[in-house]
Amino acid sequence: MLASFVVFAANYLRYWRIARSQPPLTDDERATWQSLLRQTSGPQSLPLKLTTVLGPMLCLLPRGYELWIPRRFWSACSLAEQEAIVRHELSHYRRGDVWKNWLMYLLALPQWFNPAAWWAVSHFQQAGEWLCDLDAAAASPQRRTEYLQALLRLVELQPPSWTHSAVGQCAHAHPLLVRVRRLVSPQLRDSFMNKLVFAAVIAGAAVLPLVRIELVARAADPPAALLAVKDRIAVLDGRLGEIKDSLADLKKRGEELKSSIETKVADLNKLAEDPTQLSDDLKEKAKIFLGNDEKAQLEIVKDLGKLASQDEQLLALGRIAKDSPHEAVRRLALQQVLAKGEAGYPAIALSFESLNNKDRGFLALELNKLANNDKLILFLAMAKNADDELLGTLIGLDLTFQQRMMLLATLADSHKDDEKFAERVLDLGDKTAGDDGLLILYAAAKSASGKNAATAVKHATKRKADAWPVIAVAYKKEDKDCRAAVVRAAKELGGEGADFLIKHAFEDSNAELRAAAEEAVK
Repeated sequence: MLASFVVFAANYLRYWRIARSQPPLTDDERATWQSLLRQTSGPQSLPLKLTTVLGPMLCLLPRGYELWIPRRFWSACSLAEQEAIVRHELSHYRRGDVWKNWLMYLLALPQWFNPAAWWAVSHFQQAGEWLCDLDAAAASPQRRTEYLQALLRLVELQPPSWTHSAVGQCAHAHPLLVRVRRLVSPQLRDSFMNKLVFAAVIAGAAVLPLVRIELVARAADPPAALLAVKDRIAVLDGRLGEIKDSLADLKKRGEELKSSIETKVADLNKLAEDPTQLSDDLKEKAKIFLGNDEKAQLEIVKDLGKLASQDEQLLALGRIAKDSPHEAVRRLALQQVLAKGEAGYPAIALSFESLNNKDRGFLALELNKLANNDKLILFLAMAKNADDELLGTLIGLDLTFQQRMMLLATLADSHKDDEKFAERVLDLGDKTAGDDGLLILYAAAKSASGKNAATAVKHATKRKADAWPVIAVAYKKEDKDCRAAVVRAAKELGGEGADFLIKHAFEDSNAELRAAAEEAVK
């Protein structure tokens, strides 16, 4: 017992001396630290000590509390990850965990010869870590993701430390896998009752070996690597939801615009039906136009802006874009229409149904030069009955990612059975880097046929670990080709998540899917 206490005291002094030898914070580091304390409602007097390897942990020293964090780890973290670590350590501070752990250590000293006593102390400390993990990550899915990223960065940069038993509570002293699983599995919660149970166990050490407390998930539960995919899927579904909401707002604006355009088109058609309402200047230009001379028609288009009536200008431009046999004339008329902005949309409506595929493609490219948001409404209208050539033009437009996804969603509704369109979307997802490309593949795997979902999985697998959301959503497809692709992808990526998925694929109640999975691993 005395020897255990001496070891404890020696470790305390050793770590204290190591920490005291570390250089002070720079001015920038001190300013960042004070800002983090304000954001996390922490005590402004709490010092931060950047160490070589010790920590992260909250320490109780003769002069008061200090927070020790390895400098290399702290520098590698983003500001959000730094805040997540601070929230965890401040939770220890507010709970008084350092004092409680010292008390548990002292209670265990009389049973220094009993391994079960130290097992109970260890699990008591783990319960404290898990509760502080929940405090650090509970506010929102984003905060939970930031904290998980900080934990993963920590385990990547340094091995676990057990210094908490001497000077304080270390955020890195317990199995990462268990802690991650508890964060991503809401049903696995600790309560203060856990600590009371452990304290009771210490008091009754004679019956300690008979006590069994479940703190981790059962072996049949999905591994943390696979459970963590749920958060990623939630982020992707959130982005798709935002796109869906934006598309709904855009369609609402489109209905309003359609109503005003239809009203104006009706007025222009009435004007065309009664030539007596037309100016002599326009009548003269109409006669020249009917001669079908390209040069003459080009001159007419250039001079239409001189007409006194805006309605006559729109009527003439719409009819010329619709009826001229010369491509150069039609396209100049379309350019003149677009130069009028929203006021020119009725002229587009007058001519659009008569435009050939190349002219429609030209119109799309010219529309995309406009700075206003209405161009996307016109793209959506063009997309409804777009042929293969126009599809290629629309998909290849230089749009923001949000605009592109809204366009793809509209095209998908009107081209559900178009395999060539599906191939284009999947190819676009494959070629688009980062999370944007992953979102395209995820959306395709979620909504496409089994065959196309299988292709999405194949493309996503090139992204290594980032492929799991696509694999997970494709697993739900009851299609043998898709199931085979999923199992092959899991086998290629490997790991606990892959083993779990393959095992369940082998146990599927659907014999056809089960056979496809078995064949895929041969």
